[in-house]
Amino acid sequence: MIVTSPIGIVPRELESIYPASSYDIGVSGLWNKDEQHLIRSLFNEYLKRNEYDHIIVHLPKKMQDFLIDMFSSYSISCVDSPTSEESLNKLVEIVSEKCQRYPSISIGQYRWERVRSLLTFQFGINLADRLLENCIVRGRGPQFKLLKDDQQIGMISIPRGFVSLTMKGAEILYEADKYWVKIDKTFRLKGSVFAPGVVDADEGIRIGDEVCIVQNDCVEGVGVAQMHGEEMVSARYGEAVKLRHHADS
Repeated sequence: MIVTSPIGIVPRELESIYPASSYDIGVSGLWNKDEQHLIRSLFNEYLKRNEYDHIIVHLPKKMQDFLIDMFSSYSISCVDSPTSEESLNKLVEIVSEKCQRYPSISIGQYRWERVRSLLTFQFGINLADRLLENCIVRGRGPQFKLLKDDQQIGMISIPRGFVSLTMKGAEILYEADKYWVKIDKTFRLKGSVFAPGVVDADEGIRIGDEVCIVQNDCVEGVGVAQMHGEEMVSARYGEAVKLRHHADS
């Protein structure tokens, strides 16, 4: 994971998602007491939920000083600067030594696990596993493609960083009764879906979520939510969903 001053800790699987992918804040390298407390609190909560056999600390000395007492087992790979040749060589040495005790995994398994982590953050664990059931992940990162029965159900899009679904993927959302937006049966689906055309929507939808667009109990489109689910139903104007694909395209 990545340790940052402005946004805390960032799991490596989520580094391509806003705001981790976009922030550009100058830092002094000095960590005040509030920042130290924030990082320690985040690590404490993270380590309650995630167990590691070993931790490698590749951070400058000033960050090591207020973090390493939290770890029961660790190695330090940063000699001076994290980007110096000596430090990077030390990192390679420690990682190589620690990994010898574990069996290798295939590149396909690595891709699958990486995408599962992202889908879990995006949709929750149950829907992530449903999307990945009997699914193959192909391509070069970060733009992995998700294939089910030789049909693409989605791919990681740049610059969003999330998985963007195809119509096939949208059908899986609707089957799971999640992230759906129902539109009026008279609404002609061509471009964006505007709030007056929305009849009902999943209350769990957040701005930026992938959603399936349903008309007459059939999935007719897929896109990105521009409003929360409740707002889509109550609003009298405004763009509710930015359409990506629809059934006739």
